Amino acid sequence: MSSIDLGGLLEKQIQLDEMIEENKNLRGEDLLNYKLLALIAEVGEAINECRVFKYWSEDRGIRKDSLLEELADCLHFILSIAHDVGILSLPVKRSLPDSDAVIKDPITSFLYLSNVVSEFATTKDVDLFEIIIEEFIGTVTDCGFSLDELEQAYIQKNHVNKIRQHSGY
Repeated sequence: MSSIDLGGLLEKQIQLDEMIEENKNLRGEDLLNYKLLALIAEVGEAINECRVFKYWSEDRGIRKDSLLEELADCLHFILSIAHDVGILSLPVKRSLPDSDAVIKDPITSFLYLSNVVSEFATTKDVDLFEIIIEEFIGTVTDCGFSLDELEQAYIQKNHVNKIRQHSGY
């Protein structure tokens, strides 16, 4: 069973967000639209690393390491947005049956994810957030990654982001 501790990652994200807000003098600022646009940009970056949509190119291979890092960046913003809209807890564990990490249909997954993120950005309907999480997890697995791999990539990137904040990024 592949699983991810969203509750624990949410706590890590809240700590990072507080550090960023303190370092950048942003306490009390409404950053939701900035974060939504950042999430849309990160989804786009993940799509570019996936490359399967580039039907015109000989180089359509997924860039696994870069793609996983971009998906971890997406998760940072998903968690940050969850906190901003008042989702104070997420299920402690999310599990999926083990698969052989077979790439299913990342094109359709990215289309659905992009659509629900855009719909949330325009409506701010918190009920859509559960769908964002489900679509994101589906996209991750459709790209051939386990939830354990995503969690580890998130933890590594969270650490890098904290170092960046300490060094004036």
